[in-house]
Amino acid sequence: MKALLKNILLFGLIALTSYITLFSVLYFIRIGNVPLVYRTTQGNVFKGGLTYKKFQDFDKNEKYDIIILGSSHAYRGYDPVIFESYGYKIYNLGTSAQTLLSS
Repeated sequence: MKALLKNILLFGLIALTSYITLFSVLYFIRIGNVPLVYRTTQGNVFKGGLTYKKFQDFDKNEKYDIIILGSSHAYRGYDPVIFESYGYKIYNLGTSAQTLLSS
């Protein structure tokens, strides 16, 4: 019985150490200043994700004829190059899974 408890405790300790080590590696390795853990899982979103980044890249002082807001339909459905070929200055703030609150 003591051997079984010892093996269970040893297994738990090794599993916990392995998990903490793997998570630390994924957190401290960064690609594009974003920890790798955010790129390996779908549930984690890095500080607002793509919506946050696009809103930060938006130049409020620039004059636009059209600004597109919305989810993936807006993000993938409106190509700024086509609008610019007709003389409109456009910025597409649409992102995948953008909520109404973000818009």
